[in-house]
Amino acid sequence: MDKYPLLLRILHWVVAILAIAMIIVGLYMAELRDEDPSRATFYSYHKSTGVLILVLMIFRVVIRVFSYIPPLPAKFLLIEKLFAKLGHYLLYLFLLTAAISGFSMSMLSGKGILFFGYKVPDFLPLDKATAGLMHTIHVTLPSFFIALIILHICATIYHYIKQKVNILNRII
Repeated sequence: MDKYPLLLRILHWVVAILAIAMIIVGLYMAELRDEDPSRATFYSYHKSTGVLILVLMIFRVVIRVFSYIPPLPAKFLLIEKLFAKLGHYLLYLFLLTAAISGFSMSMLSGKGILFFGYKVPDFLPLDKATAGLMHTIHVTLPSFFIALIILHICATIYHYIKQKVNILNRII
């Protein structure tokens, strides 16, 4: 079975691990009280990792556009191929939207972003209303993203058990 190019495989797993960690940490830090001394540290690392994911995803999209993408197995039904393609596009969309909404929310609210200790220049004007919208998007996305990740994993397991196709080999 054909594999994705090595760089795309590495980016897949790095972004997957970072995104899952971001969801877990994001849910945890949202429960922290304002006076909790660790709150600022969690938010700082969350923002830094979000910027990193955004950069990696942009890089990933560019690499993917110019790379060979192995075809899905011939035994896949057309509907399975369509859902696989849709699922991948949605995963990319959710990752990019989560990163962009978090980035925009911080910029538009005037809170700014430190990228692992280095100040990211503020290039968006202060706009509390739009920052609020970005916040709503940012905190709503993880629920859908978790569902999509579960479907992604279940599809892999289904194809392995039902069709005896180890689709995971393409990305490892």
